[in-house]
Amino acid sequence: MTRYLNGYVPVAASTGGAVCALLGVAGDMCGCIGPGQGIVTAMTIVYQLFEVFARERENGAAAFMM
Repeated sequence: MTRYLNGYVPVAASTGGAVCALLGVAGDMCGCIGPGQGIVTAMTIVYQLFEVFARERENGAAAFMM
């Protein structure tokens, strides 16, 4: 299993890092909402919130969904 994952994890980590860097550079070049790092940080926070909502929904937390 370790050998199998060693073929995918480094590629996925490198690709994710490159995409985040490109997003930051594009944000700086366009001068959109804020600096590129601010956009990357906001995107990360929103994605983490999405993960929390999905996990709570999956676990069936009825009080959380009201």
